[in-house]
Amino acid sequence: DHAGHDHAAEHDHPTTLAAGIAELEALTRDVADKLAGDAHEAADDAIHAAGHVIDDVRGLLAKETITADAKEAATKALDELFECFDKLDVAMHAEAKEGAETVAEIHASIAARVQEAVTALKERFPAEDK
Repeated sequence: DHAGHDHAAEHDHPTTLAAGIAELEALTRDVADKLAGDAHEAADDAIHAAGHVIDDVRGLLAKETITADAKEAATKALDELFECFDKLDVAMHAEAKEGAETVAEIHASIAARVQEAVTALKERFPAEDK
């Protein structure tokens, strides 16, 4: 149930791949921190924000002049991130069932996948020098 969320709300859109990837990295830390602090509503907001940034990064990726291999690797990493955040999002909104995994357990089970995907993106598109 996403009725209480304002998905149309504006957010700052990254203008470069490196900026988008840095934002995704920050959001992955934010989700982990919020879940560790049992701040589920705030974690849910960060999960939704990550979904928007993933879409932004996909759009930026499409505009890049890079090899097909690089584009494929980045797309795979973004798909992995989306799948992981979607799994968390579904768990956040599911009714608790006896014996079902908790959101914290699901986060623990996907944390390595999320980190690997972010690392893969950072290796392909390193942060810009300031």
